[in-house]
Amino acid sequence: MARFPGDDYHYDSSLYDSTAPDPPWLITTLFLAMYYEDIGNYAGVNNILMWCVEHSQHGLLPEAIDPRLGYPLPTTSPLTWSAAMYVLAALGYKPPQKPVITTLVLVAVVVILLAIVMFVVYGRTETRRALGSPHYS
Repeated sequence: MARFPGDDYHYDSSLYDSTAPDPPWLITTLFLAMYYEDIGNYAGVNNILMWCVEHSQHGLLPEAIDPRLGYPLPTTSPLTWSAAMYVLAALGYKPPQKPVITTLVLVAVVVILLAIVMFVVYGRTETRRALGSPHYS
């Protein structure tokens, strides 16, 4: 995410190290990741964290990424606050755990119910056969 629409900080005569305006900044993009954490969009958080890693320079995070070519802008790499923001977003990334205990309890209940049904259906048949019922031979 760029800092704001029309951001030309790296695309003006003073720097001109971006091929276009509106370069995505890691810190603003990581704020989006933290918002995603708050609303439970863990796939979105993971995508942003991976995007940051893919656009790093051997793990060193820049301030911004060239919007057309996707490489870190050279005048601002590495940048400590991007790395700090990445750590904060990564520490907050806690995807929901699968409810293992609930699943095991549900499976146990289903197995018990099936056993009861099997006993009722087949247990009566075997009892009638053992008693010599004329209906079953």
